[in-house]
Amino acid sequence: MAHKVGVRELKNRTTQIVRDVREHLEEYIVTLDGVPVARMIPIEQETPQTLLRRKLDVLKRIDEVAEAVSERWPRKISAAQAVSEQRR
Repeated sequence: MAHKVGVRELKNRTTQIVRDVREHLEEYIVTLDGVPVARMIPIEQETPQTLLRRKLDVLKRIDEVAEAVSERWPRKISAAQAVSEQRR
């Protein structure tokens, strides 16, 4: 899972963060006022381990989005009805 780091923290810890990216294949999401604006990832060739970790991160994010949508979805409207209404 990618670490989140604010711009100010990135400024103060640049050397350490870049070393983590290079040596430990860590990933960082850079935020500005809490909003993601950039992603730092290793340039090295993808290994099966890092590829699996990246895929698991994507699947986790999809689950988070699905949960957020489910929490806000109107109870009496099916997905098919919502799509049908949007097409009108």
